[in-house]
Amino acid sequence: MPSLPLELKPSIALQAALTALALLAAFALWLSDLPREALPLPLMLGAISVWRVRRLPRGRLLLHDSGQADWWPASAAGMAAPEALPAELLGLESRGPIAVLTLRIQGRLLRWPLASDTLPGPQLRALRLWLDRHGQRAQAPSSTPTH
Repeated sequence: MPSLPLELKPSIALQAALTALALLAAFALWLSDLPREALPLPLMLGAISVWRVRRLPRGRLLLHDSGQADWWPASAAGMAAPEALPAELLGLESRGPIAVLTLRIQGRLLRWPLASDTLPGPQLRALRLWLDRHGQRAQAPSSTPTH
């Protein structure tokens, strides 16, 4: 495998699921005996979650067989193509149908939630194999301990 190109973009399926969960939570609050003032809370949390998914940078991640990774940010219309930036893959965590890829680009830590519409099964398997081959499949750093 000489190189593995991955297009990273926000997941439409994940955004739809977050929106549906926020609406269901608001409906559950409406049916419950909790005060009606709490009704906007799940909608606000859902909106913040969707906004955070949508603001992830779009681009292409190119994984080389040598163990290096390059990131090309998506260029805006009418702008010159950007230069490749070195990327450091820190880990991949899978939780059911969602995987989270943690990488560092220019000192900025990014956590990419990957669903089947952003990274199909064959590409996800290739990514796991690449991380296994280069010894970087350790748990991604998190802000909270996992014991």
